[in-house]
Order: sequence, then structure tokens, then C-alpha cells
Amino acid sequence: MTIRPSRSTPAAAGIPEAAIGDFVSELDRIGGVHSVVVVRAGAVVAEAAWHPYRVDEPHTLFSVSKSVTSLAVGLAIDEGLFALDDRIVDLLPEDVPEHPQPRLRDLRVEHLLTMTSGHAADTVEPFGRTLGRSETNWVRAILALPIDLEPGTRFVYNSGATYLLSAIVQRHARQRLTDYLESRLFRPLGIERPTWEQCPRGVDVGGWGLSLRPLDMAVIGQLLLQRGEWQGRQLVPSAWVDAATSRHVDCRNDDLGEDWAMGYGYQFWRTRHGAYRADGAWGQYILVWPQEDMVVALTAGEPHMELEITAIWTTLLGRLDAAPDEPLAGEPFGRPDLVVPLPRGAAGHVPRRHYTAMPNAARIESMTLAPGEGGVAITFVRAGEVHRIRAAHGRWSPGRSAVGGVEEPVAASYAIGADGAVDVHVLFTRTAFRWVITLAAGGGRIEHTVAFGALLVAELERVVV
Repeated sequence: MTIRPSRSTPAAAGIPEAAIGDFVSELDRIGGVHSVVVVRAGAVVAEAAWHPYRVDEPHTLFSVSKSVTSLAVGLAIDEGLFALDDRIVDLLPEDVPEHPQPRLRDLRVEHLLTMTSGHAADTVEPFGRTLGRSETNWVRAILALPIDLEPGTRFVYNSGATYLLSAIVQRHARQRLTDYLESRLFRPLGIERPTWEQCPRGVDVGGWGLSLRPLDMAVIGQLLLQRGEWQGRQLVPSAWVDAATSRHVDCRNDDLGEDWAMGYGYQFWRTRHGAYRADGAWGQYILVWPQEDMVVALTAGEPHMELEITAIWTTLLGRLDAAPDEPLAGEPFGRPDLVVPLPRGAAGHVPRRHYTAMPNAARIESMTLAPGEGGVAITFVRAGEVHRIRAAHGRWSPGRSAVGGVEEPVAASYAIGADGAVDVHVLFTRTAFRWVITLAAGGGRIEHTVAFGALLVAELERVVV
């Protein structure tokens, strides 16, 4: 049976409904938010999703995954599988280079947890987009990289460090990270069918790739707020939750805001006002605010990630009363009118056009635009396979497609601009990403919102038949 926190109105939990309304309105103004769940005093007091996203559908969490990996490491240490100060060369001996560099011999579990492995850059980055194709043994490849600094001396954000932690748990627990957490964390919390991306050797990647529902994220946040206790059971040692969410290293970066300068724990970020958070690219957050007995879970596709956290402080700080003593009850705050911004422009007749694609990494070969029922139909040929997406005007048209490489839910909408070009936006609704397709009379392009900007997927050349 799915286990959830109780549900209540904001007012019953000591929050003026106007404050929650202002918070959700500010998230709506940002424009890239997909969902929000607010828990206070152990009850869900607000839940909202921007259509076509939903709070009960999985969403990729990116580096929020790191914090869940940290909980697995804490459990493994508590069970005696390894220790915080164990050396990596002893925990993964079969993948250590024949002549390991001295700094590798000094690398320990705690250094991976605090992102102080001594590497000058993320150890995943050297492999770039070939990771998983040119390198099948990621552990061996990472351990062979030069370690530029003494481990423990400097914070450098490093997804490869978290991958190594996952590999260590798998080797010593003799099961995948997901399976290890199933009976210890996921099932007791009512988290059903979580998925985690794997490397070519079957290791959950740890530092990214976990997909959970926003409501699941809120439950994990409440578990953290309760220092690992859930319904009378101590699922995670309280000492580990305290240690993991405490400041261990300085992580100040002049290019980022104050909420990225408050210190880093064991795969958790400290933040302002006594809070801490799990933090994932494009605005995925589990923010835990102990002094206010509050958890905020967010999913998004927002490149300016600081806007979401700032919205919490600007709309809620100073407006939260003490939680009441009486039992909580009632329906949470909701906003059924929320919709992801649609492409701008008019509806109208769309003539059939065929385009060929210039050589591209996505292996898209051609695309056809045609009138379709209720809007337009887009047909892609990708690596010899045909994929179709329907787009409506003024609303998001749901469907499924493997045009991005994996069969997944999508939603699409189109509009015709003043210049006659057809703009089609395709949301991959279980991720942060969308495709923006621009189709003009002479040609077009497909862009993927990734890497905190737009990445060209393919240039299109119209074929006049």
C-alpha cells in the first residue's frame, strides 16, 4: 500500500494560504517549473503541477540522485559493509591501475562523499558524450585519471565520485543500488517502481539517472526532516542524516549565488536560513527547512535554478506561523489552472512539407510536417525507424514516442509565427527537456534544451517535391 504523509490545508499547518498562493504564483512567473509539493508539520499542504506534468508521474532527478546515493552509503556503513575512512583501492581492487598514483592510494570514501577527491574537474567530463560507448568499464577509467590535488583539500563537483560510491555499494552489498534500497528505503516509504540509469556493466550511475514522482521526493524530504525515522522505524541512522546534511567543506563559487556558498555535506548542499537540500540540474530540488518543519519538493526544466529557491525565501520567509497543536485536516492548496507556457502564434492551415536532415548525432534522417487531426502531424525518420508526434494549437497534445531514443510520454503544441514559420514544442514529460522545432519554407532546425541552453539536434533542409 502506498504510504504518504497526511494531507491538510496550509492554514491548518500554520501557513497563510495567501503566502502559499504567492509562492506558486512566483513559480508560475518563472515559467520553467513542472511541479511543487509542500509539506509542513508532516502534512502535504500544497501540491501543484503545470500541465502536462503531474505530481504522481516520475520525473528524472539528475543530481538529486546523489543525495539518495548518500543514504545508501550511510546504510551500508551502518551494516558494516565498509567504513567512511576505507581506501578506494581496497574497496574496488580489481579496477585499480597496475601502478596506482600515490594520491589514489590516499583516496577514501569520505573524500568521494564530500566531492574532495582531488580531481581538478568532474571525472565524467573527460569521456563526454562517448561515456558508455568508448568506455565500458567506468570504474577503471575514472581510477586511471590523474588526481591533481591531495584528496580532502578542495571541493570540485564530481558526478564520477558518486558513481564510484554506487559501484562500492553494489560490489559489497552484491546487488544494485536500487535493489539494495528497495527493502530498506523505497518500500517502507511507499515509493513504487523507482528506476535508475545504469552503466554498461550494470552499475546504477549514482550521481544522476534516478526517476521518482514529486510526491516521492517530498516523502524523502520528510524522512530527512525526521532524521531518518518513519512511522516508528529508524530507516536511516539519525547520526548519518545529521552528518550527511552538515557542512563539511567550503563550496563557494563566485559564479553561483549565496545558496551555493553555504557549504557541502555528504552529497547534500547547505543553504540559507538553516535549510539544506538535494539539488539536481534544471531545478530539481528537495529542500528541507528544519526550523520551519517544512519540506519543499520541486521539479522543473529551468536553466536559472536559483529562481526557484529565491522564490521560497521571497514569498514564505517571515510568513510562517508556528504549526498548530490540533490535528491537521483538509485538502492541500492546488492550482488546476497551471499550464506550461505554449508556443506563441496563430493556428491555421499548415501545408505538407518534407525536410531532410544534415548529418547529426541524433541520427535523425528526415522529417515531414503535415496537417493532422486537431493540429499538425510530425513524422521523423531516426536511424531507419519512423516516429510520429501530433501537436495541437493552444494546448498540449499527449502521446508517446521514441524519437528521443527511448519510448516515453511526450506532449506537443504548435503555433504559426508572423513570418509563417511553424514552431513545434515537444515536451518529454518525464524529464526536464523539450525539443523546439522551427520549420520555415526554406528549412528548419531542431533544438534540445540541454546544457543550460539550447543544443542543436539537427539542421533541416526542405525538399520541394
